[in-house]
Amino acid sequence: MSSSPPDEPSSTRGIARITAVLAMVAAVGLNVPAIILMREFQFPEILRRPAIEALMLFAERRATVIPTYYAFALASLLLIPLAVFTRSLLDDVRSPLLTLATTLGVLTGLTQALGFLRWPFMEPSLVQLYVAPGATAASRDAVLVVHEVMNRYAGVAIGEHLGWLLNGHLARHAGSVRDPASRSMDPAISGVGDTVLRRLHPHQHRRAIRRAITTDRRQSVCRLCAVDRSARGMGHLSPDSHKPDRIMTRHTFTSDEPRHVVIGAGPLGIATAEAIAAAGTAVTLLSRSGAQPDGVPIPSVACDVLDPTALSAALSNVSVVYQCAQPAYTRWREEFEILQRAILRGAQRAGARVIIADNLYAYGAVDGPIGETTPMQPNSTKGAVRQRMTAEALDVFARDGLRLAIARGSDFFGPRVLGSALGDRVWEPMIAGRTARAAGNIDLPHTYTFIRDFGRAMQVLGATADGDGTVWHVPNVPAVSTRELLRLAEPLLGRPIKVAGTSRSMMRVAGLFVPEARESVEMMYEFEKPFIVSSARFTERFGVAATPLRDAVAETVQWFQVQHASRRAAR
Repeated sequence: MSSSPPDEPSSTRGIARITAVLAMVAAVGLNVPAIILMREFQFPEILRRPAIEALMLFAERRATVIPTYYAFALASLLLIPLAVFTRSLLDDVRSPLLTLATTLGVLTGLTQALGFLRWPFMEPSLVQLYVAPGATAASRDAVLVVHEVMNRYAGVAIGEHLGWLLNGHLARHAGSVRDPASRSMDPAISGVGDTVLRRLHPHQHRRAIRRAITTDRRQSVCRLCAVDRSARGMGHLSPDSHKPDRIMTRHTFTSDEPRHVVIGAGPLGIATAEAIAAAGTAVTLLSRSGAQPDGVPIPSVACDVLDPTALSAALSNVSVVYQCAQPAYTRWREEFEILQRAILRGAQRAGARVIIADNLYAYGAVDGPIGETTPMQPNSTKGAVRQRMTAEALDVFARDGLRLAIARGSDFFGPRVLGSALGDRVWEPMIAGRTARAAGNIDLPHTYTFIRDFGRAMQVLGATADGDGTVWHVPNVPAVSTRELLRLAEPLLGRPIKVAGTSRSMMRVAGLFVPEARESVEMMYEFEKPFIVSSARFTERFGVAATPLRDAVAETVQWFQVQHASRRAAR
């Protein structure tokens, strides 16, 4: 009498249960970390971002990124026992595809884990070396080179390309094991797998990418939507990215058309570009998104200035670069110096002059009028950042011969100026008939800069090399109190205004809920005693005076009234 070994069915069922559990855990373990990294770390697009951007983002979010990558690697390693147990469950199948699928499963787990583990093992040390107080420019460049090499080798080449390639072949051949004649998985399973692979691996979309060569730069452009993939956040990870509002304005230039480029499409960048265009010079706005500002008939182009190749292409045939870009107010300490350094290097490669927009933070708290020769003694974190940026720029001018000038303005106001001491939080309530709250003691004299005067000063410095190698204060009208300035709006509004000051303690309370307010607390010294800036040197040298204050206020009120009316009409 023959019989099967009594433990075989139990053993088989046990392996089946383990395999099922491994499959579910691996599925969750591969998808949940991917979702977290997409949201927190721009995965997988971060693999193709400039090294400095990846390092800084990793430093900022390491508490989330490190354990997530560990989980990602562990889930990848689960593919190894999953492949082996699956092989044992199918030992009745006689197909060479079974051996191939098992091998692919093991290799997939190993390659993906290797690619993922470089982040928690290598990046913390690189970040520590880069931000070390005694780090030199050479050591920081070496860190970036090491990151780039390891990213391309362990990340892109092994973990991403080879890992996902093996993953795709595993999915195809595993579904063909039972029926070697079949070359595809079950349609339902295949569709899900294909969707996941496309979302996690943007190279699946590259068949839709073509190389478009213009006269002055190269662009990676999608045939489906003509969207530049090189811009931040424009990676095609799903069909939803093909929407009309994602399409950016393009402008091409003839090879012999000299032009100026304004980097940064905020209120100052726009005011500068408008002044340049009004002077009859070809000008382009350069920003990370490339979005066309409303009502601004000036070409706008997308460029990540932290990408040397993209920046060099964007600055081809450019004679003057205007540095009006800045990171978020809460990110100055981490990002501002890196941003400006990249722009200076790009301009140097292009042989272009640079006009840098600056403010007055580097001077610190000063008793009496502030002039260009006032010593820089910052008493704030952001002031220290500005001081270092100025020192580095002037050092590059003196040491490397990069032609540049620095234009400094005070707290500015005017059309499109929102996030400022005299921005939308002052004008909008006032126009709506509510009490406006301005910073500090509103009865002390304070120099404010009209945004168009700042832009005009930038244009003047860009039009002549006479101002190179030094700092200039842009034209300002004589200082008046904040209350006096705002009361100039009363005839335009047809009623008395209501305005109150905001103390340092009130700003601290607001900072508990508003990050920008928290960052503004250290700058409150500007509004707690007279803050007077002299711009006589610029006016005497270039013959350009500030716009009369009444006219500047009138233009500002008119712009905010239009915005207010538009919002009411849209309700």
